[in-house]
Amino acid sequence: MTDLLPSQLTTALAERRMAGAVGAVLLAAYFVLIGLFAIVLLAAAVLVDPGVQSAVGWVPLDAEAVRPSVILAFLDSFGLVVPLLALGLGGLFIVLGLRLARRQMSAARWAQIALVWVIAGLILFLILNVIDEFQRLSRTPNYAFGADRWPAFSWRSPPC
Repeated sequence: MTDLLPSQLTTALAERRMAGAVGAVLLAAYFVLIGLFAIVLLAAAVLVDPGVQSAVGWVPLDAEAVRPSVILAFLDSFGLVVPLLALGLGGLFIVLGLRLARRQMSAARWAQIALVWVIAGLILFLILNVIDEFQRLSRTPNYAFGADRWPAFSWRSPPC
């Protein structure tokens, strides 16, 4: 880059800055989407939860029935920590994404740390799912392997 003319050097630096701006916007959008996904996932889990649904769509069966509390049904199903964690981390990722869009250096450091923790969590989630699947397969008899998930591809020999 040292053997470039001054006009070529200016053009190369401008292209490099433009590539950095596009990368920052894409990373910011990624963080905002992660935050929105966490909040939407929590909302979807609440909407399909049978305990919350029974409290919302409650129909009295007799005159002395007491209406169940939606808040207690929510807390019974999800507790207090999981929703606060989902909302807090979702909001944190959205704010971090907006700060990345403004190209703040401190936000870039926090984003790097957050991505490391997200990757570590995903690796742990993958390991736990593989262990769970191996345990499920070890409880399945050999003759019925796959029959519970793919009945059309059951390897059971036909009865004689």
